[in-house]
Amino acid sequence: MTHGSSFTGVRSSRPSDPCFWSTAQLHAAFRTKRFSPAEAVDACAAQIDLLESTLGAYLAVDLEHARNAAALTDVSAEPAKNLAGIPYALKDNIDVKNWRTTCHSSARRDVVADKDSDVCIGPARDRGDPDRQKQPA
Repeated sequence: MTHGSSFTGVRSSRPSDPCFWSTAQLHAAFRTKRFSPAEAVDACAAQIDLLESTLGAYLAVDLEHARNAAALTDVSAEPAKNLAGIPYALKDNIDVKNWRTTCHSSARRDVVADKDSDVCIGPARDRGDPDRQKQPA
C-alpha cells in the first residue's frame, strides 16, 4: 500500500512523531504553522503503510478525501473547532455510504451501507474534517 506520503522510514511512538500527538498538540502546531493538517494526514498514511500489512487494521482508507479536506481546513481559530485538521479512524460499525460495514463479522462481509451514519460521518463532512479511515471493530 503506497499513499505517496512525504514521510519515510520507520515510525515510532516518539514524542516527535505527530501520529502520537494529542489534538491539543496538533492544533498548537497548526496555529503556529509548524505543522499542517496535510502533513498530519501524510504522517498517518506513513504509519498505516508501515503497519497495515502486519496488523490488518483497516477495511478501507480514504486518503484522497483526507488530503482534499486537509487542504480546505481552517485551523486558525482559537480554540480550534473539535477535530478540525485532525486525522481519525472510524470503526467498521459506523455506516459510510457505499463502504462495507461488517461490524467485524464474516456474516456481514458483503454488507454495504446505503447512507452515512449521523453518528460521525455527516457532521465530519460538514466541518471538512480531513480523514475518514474505517477500522474493523
